[in-house]
Amino acid sequence: MKIGIFTFHSCYNYGAVLQAFALKSYVEGTFDSTVGVVDYKCSGNDDLLHYSKIEPSFIRSNSKLKRLGKKLVYRLFVKPAYKKKCIKFENFKRAHLSITDDMAGHDAVLLGSDQIWNPSITNGYQDVYFGSSVKGGEGARIAYAASCGSISEFSEENRAELIRLVGDVDFVGVRESSLCDYLKANGINAVNTADPTFLLSKEEYVSLLGLKPRPRKKYVLEYVLQKNDALDELASTVASERGCEVVRICGYVKRQPVDNGIFDAGPIDFLELMMGADYVVTNSFHGTAFSLIFKKNFNVLMPDSRSSRLTDLLTRLSLLNRAATDGEVCTEDINYSEVNLELEKFLQESKGFLNSSIKG
Repeated sequence: MKIGIFTFHSCYNYGAVLQAFALKSYVEGTFDSTVGVVDYKCSGNDDLLHYSKIEPSFIRSNSKLKRLGKKLVYRLFVKPAYKKKCIKFENFKRAHLSITDDMAGHDAVLLGSDQIWNPSITNGYQDVYFGSSVKGGEGARIAYAASCGSISEFSEENRAELIRLVGDVDFVGVRESSLCDYLKANGINAVNTADPTFLLSKEEYVSLLGLKPRPRKKYVLEYVLQKNDALDELASTVASERGCEVVRICGYVKRQPVDNGIFDAGPIDFLELMMGADYVVTNSFHGTAFSLIFKKNFNVLMPDSRSSRLTDLLTRLSLLNRAATDGEVCTEDINYSEVNLELEKFLQESKGFLNSSIKG
């Protein structure tokens, strides 16, 4: 079988490249197939944040003096580390994603995961993410863990257009239960499926990517997707309680000289630091997902928008108390024997959907 994956893969985001890697690896390991991640790019899934392109946006200011100051900060503190990060991402994609330019001729196409159906990210709906590359008789259009962010934040016009476009997809699996419920209420036979990162176990990540432990003192890993003072404070509080240091992975680009953190981590660095952490605090969905995969105690600070994917996942696993809200933080050890039962059930349902859709 020849299978193409249409998803976010070009942005320098750990969750994006790792969910693509996990989906590709699972399908290759389950079916006699050739799987490639199709190199389709649009706004939200491109390389605009490459180190060679971000300087103009970083130094933008009406003041010439401020522009000169920002340029100095960029050249001295941002570019050297961020260049290393971009190179690590490019190396990972070349080694592990089987990027292909072949848009058509697939026995099946997998649409997703990530927010491929969020028009505010992709600059309007992209027909390719609904299987428009598939010609008559070429193969099935399969959405797996496709996401729109938060359907509750959509305009009525965008909701109506989403229903029309999803109607052309042969098998519909979506990441958020809230999106699944909405699609069902509008006549779409949808299934709630787990994010692709869950398709591989900790042991499979270690084996497939050759992950190695990093000897160091006990630490709380803070993965911050957007700079957030409250998350910094939470990490410090938890670290103090547990007698740990804080190791901070910064997923954002803009920084100041006083910002402490790791800005040059690639996907392998991210996973190895996650694997060795004593505790995790994050404001990221995939930071939460990998905390669960690596069975870490964690807290998540909910983002101001597009939080339904986190809420849905934590609710399903009875872990909503791990969300730090209104100053209330639960730091008790997670009972993973209970969590894993529900997660395994969800995972088997998701794999069953994916397997039967590809066979179909």
